[in-house]
Amino acid sequence: AQKTNQTTNVHSTRNFCWRPPRKLRTSSTTIMDEAKLKAAQEQSQKIQAIKQKRDAMMKQLLEPEAMERLTRIKLVKPEMAEKVTDMILSMASKGAIKSKLKGDTFKSYLGQITEANTKKSVIKFARRPFGDEDSDSENYDDM
Repeated sequence: AQKTNQTTNVHSTRNFCWRPPRKLRTSSTTIMDEAKLKAAQEQSQKIQAIKQKRDAMMKQLLEPEAMERLTRIKLVKPEMAEKVTDMILSMASKGAIKSKLKGDTFKSYLGQITEANTKKSVIKFARRPFGDEDSDSENYDDM
């Protein structure tokens, strides 16, 4: 009988920290969360499958040198690689590409895209008169 008293004393002397009750999740919120997670996973799988198909098609259209160049461009400028890939695939679907693209042809396509993307900067000088407004009428051409 003494042993049971000792164990109850030990439990009663512990520091007990009261915690508020946890919010219980309802089954409808977990079902919605699971549905969102499943939809996101399906979406990422679809995107991954599309990327794999595009890569396979590009391997068929490009020679190894051009493919290597494309992979290097993907590392540095992914947007540029996407644009080149889209351009080449659209040309292939229209029948404009008859054989595998060589490195030089691939470079020319890259050049076309970079020219289209470069913004031409225009410098405009705003000249203001210095001093009097009468100085505009003076002619300095004879100097």
